[in-house]
Amino acid sequence: MRSSKERKRFLKQELKEYEKRMPMTQDERRELREWINAGNSVHENTCCAVDDGNKPIDFLDIYREEEALRKATAGMESEEARKYVLDYYGWTEETAEKEEYTVEILKDQVRELERKLFYLEEFIGQKGFWKESQKYIEEYRGEPIPFEIK
Repeated sequence: MRSSKERKRFLKQELKEYEKRMPMTQDERRELREWINAGNSVHENTCCAVDDGNKPIDFLDIYREEEALRKATAGMESEEARKYVLDYYGWTEETAEKEEYTVEILKDQVRELERKLFYLEEFIGQKGFWKESQKYIEEYRGEPIPFEIK
């Protein structure tokens, strides 16, 4: 977006259209509006979840799922609630343990991203768009990127 004012205007319009077509409770509407007022889209969510097509899942869908899990696990001990949630998502104890990240795994992921960035910059430079890309980066430097963790 060109400016934060423009982005806010876009988000408010997006919300208005979304509210017209999406039935929701007053609590859901309040939470959704709070999400939008924080500078997010109705089509973004708190955990950066995406569907099978890698498209972000709407805030309201994730909110409803999280609320259902909160209600289902109310009164459970933390370990029991953890197992319930793992089972809900189809994970086993072994899967959950295998997906823990070590510092080395995270360093490898950062290294891979740095390599991608390096080769993208090389490609842009070779195609003659280096100055334009740097100007574009400067113009949007302060703007959040999609799925940015706040």
